[in-house]
Formats: sequence, structure tokens, C-alpha cells
Amino acid sequence: MAPPGASADEPYLELSTSDDGPVIDVYLDFLCPHCQTFDATQGPDLQEMAEAGEITLRMHPRPMLDATSSPAGYSGRAANAALCAAAEDPANWYPASAALFAQQPGSAGLPDEELIGIVEGATSVDISDCQAEGTYLPWLEQVVEPAAQQAVPGTPAVLIDGEQFSGDLTSSGSVRKAVEAA
Repeated sequence: MAPPGASADEPYLELSTSDDGPVIDVYLDFLCPHCQTFDATQGPDLQEMAEAGEITLRMHPRPMLDATSSPAGYSGRAANAALCAAAEDPANWYPASAALFAQQPGSAGLPDEELIGIVEGATSVDISDCQAEGTYLPWLEQVVEPAAQQAVPGTPAVLIDGEQFSGDLTSSGSVRKAVEAA
């Protein structure tokens, strides 16, 4: 089952659509420490550009690091939690993902109860049933991850109109500058 607004075979959650702006594809994993840094430095700019209708923003939440958490599966469960909130309103993606990155665990991961609390605290959306059912895990594992493996070598990664951004993802404003130049 894909999240609302995405077809079953689309490997992304489209948060905004622009008729004449560039298409930005963002690949993240909620267990990836570099993704946490990326979200802190680039997330606000991406959200602002998306909400202003300047870009088409497509998020690819990957369960790439599922096998590295103990117990296994944290990346997918965290992505599922963010998607559960976004299913209620796509705008919930931003506070949900920011909160998940702000409270990113080490390799131990977090139990579902904590994920639910983090996302509910950030969005005021009750995701407990959606999280307990793992509603979006099959889509993440069978659609998002295989497509991401073909598209990019890892996370974080940004494609601007299909071209991989090669600048410094940790430098505040760097993605915005590249988008504006596109």
C-alpha cells in the first residue's frame, strides 16, 4: 500500500508540485547520521521552496539501514511512522521527519511506542494503528528501496531534475543555490 497521493509503483512521496520549477528527489534514511545533518541544514530550505510552489519535492524514505539496527528494521519503522503522519496531511512530513532526526538513536533503534510518541508530539496525529500495522513497510521495502538502489549509491542524496547534486550537502543553503541555478 502506497501513501495517499502516490501510486503503488511510485517510489516517492510527492510533497509539492511545481509547473515550472525543478523536480527535487531527496533520498533519506532515518538511521543515517549524515541524513540527520542534511535534514538540519537543508530541510528548512526544501520545505520553504516546496510550500512556495517553487519546486516539485519528492521524498524517498529508504529502509536502507534496516539490517544495521538492533533489532533490525528501525529505518523502515521510522519511515513508516513519518508516512503515517503524512497520510493524514502531507505537510505533517516536515515536523515528523525533523522530530525523528532530532531524536535519532544509535544502532539500537527505538521501539514503536517511542516512534509513535515522537511523531504524535510533532504532529498531533495519532499514528498508533498505522504504526502497529506497519502500513507502509511493504511499499518501502518493495518499491522505494529497489528503485533507490538503482538511482543513488546511498543516503543522503539529492537529484535536481534527475542529476545528482554534487555539492556539499552539509553546507547550509547549498541545495537552495543549486535549485535556483537549475
